[in-house]
Amino acid sequence: MRGIVLGLVAIWMAAAVGCATSPSRATRVPPASAPPAAAGAAEVPPGSLPPAVADAAVDPQGTAPLAAAGVEAMESLTLERALEIAERGHPAIAAAAARIEAAEGRALQAGLFPNPQAIARFESAPFRGRTGDEADVVAGLSQRLPIGGRLSAAREVEDCDRRRLEHERDAVILGVRARVRKAFAAAQYGAAVVEVHDEGVRIAENGVRIARARHQAGDAAADEAARAEAELAREQIDLDRARRERELGLQELSVALGIPGAQIAFVAGDLSANAEADVDAGDFDASRHPALVSALAGIARERARIELAEKERVPDVTLDLLYRRLGDVEDPENGFDVGAAVAIPLFDRNQGAVKEARGGWAAAQQEARAAQVQVEGGLRISLARLTQAREAARRTRDELLPRLADVLKAAEARYAAGDAPLVEVLPVRRDWVEAKIVYLEALREFGEARAEVEGFRSR
Repeated sequence: MRGIVLGLVAIWMAAAVGCATSPSRATRVPPASAPPAAAGAAEVPPGSLPPAVADAAVDPQGTAPLAAAGVEAMESLTLERALEIAERGHPAIAAAAARIEAAEGRALQAGLFPNPQAIARFESAPFRGRTGDEADVVAGLSQRLPIGGRLSAAREVEDCDRRRLEHERDAVILGVRARVRKAFAAAQYGAAVVEVHDEGVRIAENGVRIARARHQAGDAAADEAARAEAELAREQIDLDRARRERELGLQELSVALGIPGAQIAFVAGDLSANAEADVDAGDFDASRHPALVSALAGIARERARIELAEKERVPDVTLDLLYRRLGDVEDPENGFDVGAAVAIPLFDRNQGAVKEARGGWAAAQQEARAAQVQVEGGLRISLARLTQAREAARRTRDELLPRLADVLKAAEARYAAGDAPLVEVLPVRRDWVEAKIVYLEALREFGEARAEVEGFRSR
């Protein structure tokens, strides 16, 4: 019997030491061959930076995040490819996926039965004599028993939270895709503006050649050639500014992709092609938008928290089963103890947690209403902006640009023939360039409005 007691004591001490020295599940580093914890997310030891961020801190050129994301410098980028890159590697999406995995871990932990406690102690040990041999030895187990369905209720809370986070991740994906679409439309706009000013420079260069030829022929004064050269310089300045703005737009697109510093040479596609695609308001159901569904799932989670708080009013029962050795080790008397303990809910009846859960449920209901207002109102405003931008682009393309093109053609012909001075031609050129820019701005507004509308599409 003495060997049994000493064995129990040794097991208990070994378990205690092992719990104190072994790493926890949260901080244990998996082997190198283990798969990543979540799609697009790498497991990082506490206190260190993610690889891409750590590399970027010592990489002034900003190429490390691009390499870390597995994306090479892009000569030409289509919208479909941009959306694919963003959805695959954007850190906001990866963070949302990691939060889902964390919720799964909480659900697993919430449903686990509590571990038993090993008990070993000396009782009635004398200060003199053979302390260990003459003391009473007690060894056994103590088990806490959750009753009233507390474990299932706790697991249901975390399952509801996981479902809420899944819809939240879908909302994040839609938001990222909408930002990429808007940035892509802005980048297309920047490239188109450069083309317009490129054509303006060519027209101005042709005007300079005509002005010089007329001056040499004696049909125009010297100041007319100088005026034409000044107009060319102005167009070249506008072209340089447009090129800088185009580069800025490409940088903003790289940020929307989640890869700041990505080298994008240019974006593919025609900005005007976006305005030809029809968008039917019936394709968008605000009641199924992930942001609203996530808010409704939040109500379910808070309701589950109320049920858990109500169940936690019932205290747990703790059962003890102990072996007891009485008297001297040479002539012991063996026995056992069986006991049960339960807390008396005299002062703490979990009333604070119940009140908190009910308040959270009321707040979740209001948050769902706010989400509904935001989703439905945002969709209406975006559809209205879409319609207005499309109409503005159509009227500019069909009514204004053809007439200004005819006027410019006639004015340039009269100027080349010597029938009109340069001062009559310059305003027509500027009106034509400004009208082209107005048309491109309407197309950009349409592209941005459509990006906003696509952000309300159900996943």
